[in-house]
Amino acid sequence: MVLAFEPFWKAIKLISHMRTFVRMDVVVLVIGLNACSHIGALKYGKKIHGHAVQTCFDVFENVTNVLITMYSRCRDLGHAFGATSWVATTVCKTLVPW
Repeated sequence: MVLAFEPFWKAIKLISHMRTFVRMDVVVLVIGLNACSHIGALKYGKKIHGHAVQTCFDVFENVTNVLITMYSRCRDLGHAFGATSWVATTVCKTLVPW
């Protein structure tokens, strides 16, 4: 069972290392949040979420969707609801978050 989570931990470690040297884009944030959601790493997911807010990447639909997924899988329903309520206030409501 532990071996199944190893690729996700490697991805999180690589992203943590990348934060100091490279400017991360939306794809890296989505991959990192997805890895956090699979292993339940809420602490790292919140760090990546904070980085997404600082770089204004949290407005992208794919980032919002993976934030909802990550918070839901980590059983932090307050933040998951916060992400869904943000989607509800946006002008462009699409089918995927709903």
